[in-house]
Amino acid sequence: MAQQDASDIQEKQLVHFLKKLGFNDVDGGRNFIVGGRQIDAVAGHENTLIIFECTTQNDDLPGKIEKFRGSANEKIHALKQHDVYNKYHKYKLVFVLGDQPITQPLEKRAEASKPEIAIWDNKLLSYYRSLHESIRQFAKYSLLAELGVKPDNAEELSVPAFSIETSGGGRYRLFIFSVQAADFVRFCYVARRQTGGENYYQRMIKNSRLVY
Repeated sequence: MAQQDASDIQEKQLVHFLKKLGFNDVDGGRNFIVGGRQIDAVAGHENTLIIFECTTQNDDLPGKIEKFRGSANEKIHALKQHDVYNKYHKYKLVFVLGDQPITQPLEKRAEASKPEIAIWDNKLLSYYRSLHESIRQFAKYSLLAELGVKPDNAEELSVPAFSIETSGGGRYRLFIFSVQAADFVRFCYVARRQTGGENYYQRMIKNSRLVY
């Protein structure tokens, strides 16, 4: 498969994935050009716009990350002039790998200087596709939490709870409460993974275990 064909497929799949999760103003691909700048993909949520750069090639990934960082301000400036995207005032950058898994050195490089860049790989995308099958649009909130995107209007969830002392000399307490899953998933998410391809902390959420 030619490099351009692979890139087109990757970008189209990413755009489809973002739309399926319920993001706003999703667009991207070879023909998505804003202010003379081709942008692989964008997705909006409330006041935040996420800007994506994709690669299907594994050569010189640190260099590609720095190139994306260097072009970010120009892309953001172009988007600020666009009739659809000028309503957004916060921005997140995401670098999407091909078959290459995320490594700790690569992740540290992406976070080493401003603006910080998050890295997604196929394992992450596969996880959130599966999560979406289980909890539908609520999967978006877990993904936003992983990117550090906080709600514009903070909400509180208050429920009665039992507090139980545990071992550890009083340093730890266990809280037991009951809450509807549809309410709870907007306020919490499961720690998904560790860098370097290590196993998930928690088994995948299943529909059979949820009550909406």
